[in-house]
Amino acid sequence: DVYKRQGWNIEGYTRDQAGMLHTMLAVRYLDAVDTATDQVDGEPRRRLQHFLEGSEHVSWAALLKRLSGPAGARMAEEKVILYRKSKQHANALSLIVWRSRDDPSSKRMEEAESYCAGIPDGAADGVYDVLLQVYLSPPQDCADSPEIEAVYQLLERHGDKFDPVAAVKLLPPATSCKAVSAFLEKALLCTSHLFRTKQIEKHLERQRKEQLKLESVRARRSCVVVDQQSVCPVCNRKLGTAALGVLPRRPRPEDIPGIRSHDEAGDLVVVHFMCLKAGAPHVCPMTGYNYLTPVSYTHLTLPTKRIV
Repeated sequence: DVYKRQGWNIEGYTRDQAGMLHTMLAVRYLDAVDTATDQVDGEPRRRLQHFLEGSEHVSWAALLKRLSGPAGARMAEEKVILYRKSKQHANALSLIVWRSRDDPSSKRMEEAESYCAGIPDGAADGVYDVLLQVYLSPPQDCADSPEIEAVYQLLERHGDKFDPVAAVKLLPPATSCKAVSAFLEKALLCTSHLFRTKQIEKHLERQRKEQLKLESVRARRSCVVVDQQSVCPVCNRKLGTAALGVLPRRPRPEDIPGIRSHDEAGDLVVVHFMCLKAGAPHVCPMTGYNYLTPVSYTHLTLPTKRIV
């Protein structure tokens, strides 16, 4: 663990204390970078980047404020890490695309797309749209024109990541259909596939609801017959004409090996109402099964006749 190796074990500290300690360590690394002979690829800077990548307790706002001055101009990689960790993707991508003008356009595009690909799936919604907006919107202090060719290549390579309608609205009015034909083709195929998938899911859900209705009707039609010899399985006394409780039998597989359905399990459970568990009529007194437990009954076959 990086924190233990650096002698900053946060076990036993509160979250606020851990944040303060990690922020202090990050500031010390920044001071070490400022005084290092090699401020570009030196060991202090590598350790700083490694620490920022691994820490979840550093105050990103405090460090970004520290790097907002002239000293932060040469620490673009660290600022990108801080922006990513604080989910300021627009700032991070703008720094990659527009602040590294000495690098070839292809390298900056590759780095920006790698940044987007590195965002976890759950938090990646819209990050490619942000990159598209960054390409089309140079900062006010930047004299360069929008990266139109980069936009076309981004759309062509990652067309399935965009909402086609929203993406087209962002493009300059003079954009020709030929320039984005590959994107439009991929977007239409993706949209068509998504539509068909949703239709299939809709039909499956409809069938499932119909199946549940049928099972409900069958269950309501089921009946029990109580005669003079019927006995309550809980107290072993005759049921008689007392108030009764009826529950579907739900045996546990470990109790009755090989049983997997209501038909195999036997009849409904008919007991004296007083034999039901006090305050828990939804719990079977014979098997202990809680009928409020969510469970799928798709594998069960409901019987059409119940006799006790």
